[in-house]
Amino acid sequence: MIVINNPTVIFTDRRKVKLTDFPIPAPGPGEMLVKTERTQISIGTELAVLMRDDETTGKHWEDYGKFPFSAGYTNVGIVTDVGEDVDSTWIDKRVASYGFHSMYNIVKPSGVYTIPEGIDADDALFFVLSEVAMNGLHRSKFMWGDSAVVYGAGVIGQLTAQYLSLAGAFPVFVADVSDFRLSRLPKRANIIPVNTKEQNINEVILKNNHGRKADIVFELTGNASLIPEQAKLLRQTGKLIILSSPKGSTMFDFHDLCNQPSLKIIGVHNSSHPAHSEEDNQWTTTRDAEMFFSLLESGSVEVSNLITHRIPYLNAVETYDMLMEDRTCALAVHLLW
Repeated sequence: MIVINNPTVIFTDRRKVKLTDFPIPAPGPGEMLVKTERTQISIGTELAVLMRDDETTGKHWEDYGKFPFSAGYTNVGIVTDVGEDVDSTWIDKRVASYGFHSMYNIVKPSGVYTIPEGIDADDALFFVLSEVAMNGLHRSKFMWGDSAVVYGAGVIGQLTAQYLSLAGAFPVFVADVSDFRLSRLPKRANIIPVNTKEQNINEVILKNNHGRKADIVFELTGNASLIPEQAKLLRQTGKLIILSSPKGSTMFDFHDLCNQPSLKIIGVHNSSHPAHSEEDNQWTTTRDAEMFFSLLESGSVEVSNLITHRIPYLNAVETYDMLMEDRTCALAVHLLW
């Protein structure tokens, strides 16, 4: 009989995934042991590491994605043990953490969020990508009534569109080449899906925005070659928010596309959250996670319809093979532990 202790998803090399078993770790001082219930695959970041090529080779990816690579950073599970100096009342609590795709993870109490009762584990898994989307809105200095374009309808694009809609953007244009992804958008009066293969997005914006260009564009495709065209959708002094991790290089005319129209180009990464609440920015990752769970509890945000795959962890290798072959019909992919 084969005994499985702590199966863990490991990227052993480019395009190579292995489910490796390790001993169950013991929590040390100040640590807790979490038994995983669900993890969410990051189709963007994880596949960028796994499929790394000349376009994604650079200092960041070389430093972050060294092989062998322990994959995953979105985990929901139950605390089963605590180390010295950790309150035993943590045991049996369901928590969200940045843990790996692994049956067991060692975490610190300061690095987890207690999930409110009544929130489904699958829904709770969206907390990390919600932090990313919310940080995009914070750093954009979005104002009520701004017109916005969300370019890319993956999970972060879907969440960004919903948060813009809730915050009073009007209208919110969501651009993608996939009718499947666009069909997962909530049916709200201020959210307008645009299939850029079939529609001229500039014409759609002008028609539905009183003849005006957009105030803000959020880049969420990861395709650097699209950025020049995205800049052209903006009004004078508009803002281009780079919320994806664009791969490759592109030709960008900084005079015609930035200097002359006086655009602002703002980069956003989850790491740009403030470490502590500041006078002009209280929105730490903790505050954003709290907000996400509050929105879930109130029914103000829809995430369950973004889950396209729920797959047993034993099929993790085949799942990554499937995503590397074709990810066009995948949004949120969850591994069940």
